[in-house]
Amino acid sequence: MSRTSPTTQGTTISERLVAFRVVLADLGFKNVRLYESSWLGYSSWLSAPADDEVWTNFGALLTAIKGLENRFGELERQTPGKLAK
Repeated sequence: MSRTSPTTQGTTISERLVAFRVVLADLGFKNVRLYESSWLGYSSWLSAPADDEVWTNFGALLTAIKGLENRFGELERQTPGKLAK
């Protein structure tokens, strides 16, 4: 992160956002951008400025986790008392 390049910070709490911007300005950052949304919302914006950006499909991840939870539940029902908790 460079003190002269655009710096973006996001949060859903405006007070934190403003305080963070003031701290960055005090540290010498000149071009701080405020983004009023969650990181999940910002990270799904494919044109968001970021170094070495990586896009994560959280929807697919949550679907996979739910599938694993369902499968584990099925195994527990098939083998009551045999799976460690």
